[in-house]
Amino acid sequence: MTNTVSHLKLAVILHLSILFYSCGGSEKVVPDKLTEVSGVVTLDGKSLASASVIFTPYSGTKGNGAFGVTDSDGKYTLQHKSGKPGIEPGKYYVIFSKWAMPNGSPIPAGKSAADVEAKQVIPKKYLAVTKAGRKNIAEVTGNASSFDFDLKSK
Repeated sequence: MTNTVSHLKLAVILHLSILFYSCGGSEKVVPDKLTEVSGVVTLDGKSLASASVIFTPYSGTKGNGAFGVTDSDGKYTLQHKSGKPGIEPGKYYVIFSKWAMPNGSPIPAGKSAADVEAKQVIPKKYLAVTKAGRKNIAEVTGNASSFDFDLKSK
């Protein structure tokens, strides 16, 4: 039961973080310079579909960061808060998340992770900016960039 409660708390925190990121402020200001960023995310060498990829500003980096979702091949493209593709140049922590049914299948349409007691597929070390998670840092320059991540379950 405690494990289920911990997973639900984590689900709520993650969803609130995404909501805060996507809804923060009514004004959608587009920065002067957005850099296109894409890449591939794998877990133990296999494409990771339907995973959230969140670039969160590192200390001293201005801006809001960006968010992407992987496709069936694990490919993602970042989108700025304004809805435009790209991210402001700077240094970012990269956080990952993916929820699935307890049997590993996708969450049914119209249901939330909490509704179906979903489980987090991504290891905890990649879910937040922790000592282990700090290894996932991306430095975005003014040129289009590709960042690939091979996450390890162990």
